[in-house]
Amino acid sequence: MNKTNTSQILNLENSDAIFWEPIRNLKDSAWAGHIPFAHWIMSIFHPNIFVELGTHSGVSYSAFCNSVKKNKFDTKCFAIDTWLGDSQAGLYSKDIFGELDEFNKNNFANFSTLIRSTFDDAVKSFDDDSIDLLHIDGFHSYDAVNHDFETWLPKMKENGIVILHDTNETQEGFGVWKFWKELENKYVNHFHFLHCHGLGIVYLGSELPFNLLSFFQNSEYDTELIRNIFSTVGGKYEKELQLILEQDNFQHINLEQKNQYEEKILSLENHFEDVKHYWEENEKEIIEEKNNQLQILKDSFKSELNGKTKEINSLYSNIWLFNTQVQSLEKDSLWRYLRKHPGLKRFLTKYIGYIRASLKGRLKQERKRYKRAQRHVPIIENSSFFDQDWYKRKYFDVVYSGFSPAMHYALFGKDGRLPSPLFNAQMYQDQYHDVKNSDFVPLVHYELHGKLENRYFQDCKDIDQSHIKIDALAQNTLVIEENRLYENWQEIIEKPHNEGLLQRLEVINDFDKKDANYVPLFSIIVPTYNTPKKLLEKCINSVLNQTFQNWELCIADDASTNKSTISTLKYFEKKDSRIKVDYRKENGHISAASNSALKFANGQFIVLLDHDDELVHTALQEVAMSISENPDAKIFYSDEDKYDRDGNRIHPYFKPDFSLDLLFSQNYICHLAVYQKKIIEKIGGFRVGFEGSQDYDLILRAVREVGDEKLIIHIPRILYHWRMTDSSTASSHENKPYAAIAGQKALQSYFDFDNSGVQVSMLTDGRYKTSWPIPNPSPLISLIIGTRDGYEELKTCIDSILIKTKYPNFEIIIVDNQSTDKETLQYFDALRSNPKISVISYNDHFNYSAINNLGVQSAKGDIIGLLNNDIEILNEDWLSEMVSLCLRKDIGCVGAKLLYPDGTIQHAGVVLGLGGIAGHPHKFNRSDAEGYFRLLKIVHNVSAVTGAALLVKKEIFLEVGGLDEKDLKVAFNDVDFCIKVREAGYRNIWTPFATIRHHESKSRGEDNTPEKYDRFMNEIEVMKKRWGHLLFRDPYYNPNLSLENQGYTIIIS
Repeated sequence: MNKTNTSQILNLENSDAIFWEPIRNLKDSAWAGHIPFAHWIMSIFHPNIFVELGTHSGVSYSAFCNSVKKNKFDTKCFAIDTWLGDSQAGLYSKDIFGELDEFNKNNFANFSTLIRSTFDDAVKSFDDDSIDLLHIDGFHSYDAVNHDFETWLPKMKENGIVILHDTNETQEGFGVWKFWKELENKYVNHFHFLHCHGLGIVYLGSELPFNLLSFFQNSEYDTELIRNIFSTVGGKYEKELQLILEQDNFQHINLEQKNQYEEKILSLENHFEDVKHYWEENEKEIIEEKNNQLQILKDSFKSELNGKTKEINSLYSNIWLFNTQVQSLEKDSLWRYLRKHPGLKRFLTKYIGYIRASLKGRLKQERKRYKRAQRHVPIIENSSFFDQDWYKRKYFDVVYSGFSPAMHYALFGKDGRLPSPLFNAQMYQDQYHDVKNSDFVPLVHYELHGKLENRYFQDCKDIDQSHIKIDALAQNTLVIEENRLYENWQEIIEKPHNEGLLQRLEVINDFDKKDANYVPLFSIIVPTYNTPKKLLEKCINSVLNQTFQNWELCIADDASTNKSTISTLKYFEKKDSRIKVDYRKENGHISAASNSALKFANGQFIVLLDHDDELVHTALQEVAMSISENPDAKIFYSDEDKYDRDGNRIHPYFKPDFSLDLLFSQNYICHLAVYQKKIIEKIGGFRVGFEGSQDYDLILRAVREVGDEKLIIHIPRILYHWRMTDSSTASSHENKPYAAIAGQKALQSYFDFDNSGVQVSMLTDGRYKTSWPIPNPSPLISLIIGTRDGYEELKTCIDSILIKTKYPNFEIIIVDNQSTDKETLQYFDALRSNPKISVISYNDHFNYSAINNLGVQSAKGDIIGLLNNDIEILNEDWLSEMVSLCLRKDIGCVGAKLLYPDGTIQHAGVVLGLGGIAGHPHKFNRSDAEGYFRLLKIVHNVSAVTGAALLVKKEIFLEVGGLDEKDLKVAFNDVDFCIKVREAGYRNIWTPFATIRHHESKSRGEDNTPEKYDRFMNEIEVMKKRWGHLLFRDPYYNPNLSLENQGYTIIIS
């Protein structure tokens, strides 16, 4: 298991403690599986006083103490037990206490005390409101554990934690499980582990500390994930305990087997005597029989020898023939000519010698090159521009060469091979001739020399041409790797979750006994037309196999001419009365057929299923559970994947929660989609004329009808398998080009409904761009740029704005933060002559928030634009694009596409929780990369955007209080601001149609001093305390995706 993944996915601090090894022998312990939790809870909670009731051999107690010791805490620990035993645990041996006492003195003497007493007597030794953490593991009857809890409760601090063992043990005489149920109802903050006999944890206080929020208050999904982590790691120690018990059992068995073996030895000795006696009596006959067998072997060898002799004679014949051919060759004219001209013969002999010497020299050079390559390997491996996994995928000869990726590149890198997508080695080598003529491969030269000389390793003159093309074979390998990750996800994440659902199935299917109105009836709509028999059977069987059985299947066959399709439908129609089929007499295409199926749908919810696709067997159960949790919701949708032609599950699409602007760019909802029937009836079902994108047209109209986005629920589970066939858009949008046209028509119809003036244009593969109108006259935009010195960067920034901005109505406000550079000050004087530009002063220490807040106070525009002084505009429509989006009444912050100087992506929106607090997804991708499901090519919603290029309406800026200049002076102020805007009810948005080059944070330098580091850490704590609950789950980022690196990879932890 990857510990880093664990920490980032669940935001668990001190996650390393989970993996500490136990210090105590596990023998005779029923607590071994919870050792990781003991290590972790002590590390995260840091109690002053810890008490354990019922210690026995000390496995659990030693785990708690071990954590105190490793963390170097000042915690005082007390173990209370009579060490006599009871009717449940049995009588303890006399050695148990003595051995534990010696172990405790040797390891924990300075902070741990063993108290040999009953629990009731020991409680008198503790003051009220003194204990932080209490572990109850005594007698496990209901009355006993109830008594222990109530007796010791006054001794607990108000914000203390109580842990109970055997909460999942229901055998006769055990009642902790029953008492635990009462505690769950009484206390808000609790957590229950189901493995290793069960462990219940109760937080007694009402307000949780920040570092325990992610443990006690989380989603069902995260609860299962936490359980899975601790049970997996703890399972290791349970297996070790099992092995110890088996070894003890084996030793016991060995004693019995020893006696059996001694009996067998005696029996064998007797048998040997019998054989010896038999030999003495029958020696002559035995020898004669062996001689006969030896003669048979001699005859066989003689026959084989004769055969080999014939082969040798045949070889002699071949040799004679060869000699004859040689003699004939000597009579050849060339041979005779060389014998008559010894000079020529000597020349040829010398030439051959020269060739041999040349080969020896070449070999010497190759050895020298190999040794040089060995010296360069560490440089390559430590370079941030060498990706060994990517290199192996791209160049398949690496695997077969036997060299490591770094050694392979060191040997063959001058052939134009790329060390990673981030380093254009061919361009670097071609641009700098000293590289081509040197003994270094391009990356080594850059690391040793080029970096110091600020040489470029990507073509910055033409950003659009800076990408590195990956060949089809390498691209195919990337897909294979993604599919392998997905297979691991299915095994590690999906399978345990679905198994857990089966345990809840009885509750779900029992709803109708409680409240008939509470149980949803799902009407599954399936239009069919000449569906292949096997695919249709799989589709219908996926419905029959649902764990939630309150459904009806409404099929409308659109006048199929394929007899097998009709016969299959009739077969299933007879098989299950819930399957109803309407056999249409005329073909009317998919919209008309779907409407026919809707006519006889009786359920409260409509489920859409294509005739050759399949539902996951838990799909309806997941939706039913979501309906019970969100009774007012109108639309539900899930994640999906695809079946390839071989039936393999590939290309999972882990979607965001509802994102209206992403829906305007592409139909990301797709499958599985479930609608409240009343909504479908209100909008009139499917519209004829939108075939191919009828689902897109339906969701757009349904969203408008629902109005409130909170009533559209995303279920982050794979519930639908979309089948890739030769004619489906699951394989390619090119299979149905009319579908993209119909999608554009549907989207344009959506906007034309209220005369919004929005124009829809088609991109590629079912993607669209919406162009929002800008009023005439256009509003004034106030672009605020904070700076300190940095003449060259600032001039590049200002020049690019003035030269490359097509939008006419803007002002530039430069906020000078105590510049002293003469050239910069002269530049300010020159800029003041431009009526569009003003320069104001901020005379204090660098404070990004305060600088921009000051600029806003001077702004005259209706829209504020925050720009860094080290950006450079790349396309003339950048401001028009951002303004058109910013003017929308429901939009808050608008972000742009920012590129590094080498042309790779620096910003494409911000994901909360990525890398800890917040991070940039798709970072370092090529500028023309499509990103995760084409996100880099389309407008979509994000939780935050960078302040390096951000537009927002001035009234919104003031409404949320601007940037935080008190607690977030440098870092995370833009993220904090965007979250405030989002929480105020606005949607933040990112567009790829405003492209800007960014020389990141040059004006303020790096956080490389102790003061800057302390400031940065404080700002992290501010973000955690202020937004901790939101940082755990970004609504525009799926929880099945990793929060590591550049994001959008599948989690497998």
